[in-house]
Amino acid sequence: MTSNQSSIEITYSFDLPSGISSPASSTSQSSTHTYSFDMQKAARNSSAYYDSFLDALRKAREVTGKDLTAWRDAVGDAEKNKEAALKKPPSDEDDDEEDEGAA
Repeated sequence: MTSNQSSIEITYSFDLPSGISSPASSTSQSSTHTYSFDMQKAARNSSAYYDSFLDALRKAREVTGKDLTAWRDAVGDAEKNKEAALKKPPSDEDDDEEDEGAA
C-alpha cells in the first residue's frame, strides 16, 4: 500500500457453541477484509476524497453484512432446532380442563 492510500480494515472471529457448522459461504470462523481509498484525492478535491472513502465503506459494509448474515443464519437455525427439542408438547389433560371450564 502506498502512502497515498488509506484503508478500512474489518476483522472478526467467532467463538461458536459446539455443534454449529460453518455456513456454506464461509470456511473460516475468522476473517479480515481491507478496503482502500485514495488519500491523494483529498489534496485535489475533498468531495472526491469523501466519495472514495464512502465507496470503500459501502464495500466493507456489504461484504461484512453478507458474511455475518450467513453466520447468523447458521447459528440461528441450530438454536431453533435446540429450542424445539426442549419444548414440552402440550398434554391431553390440559385440553380436558379447558373444555370443562368453557361449559
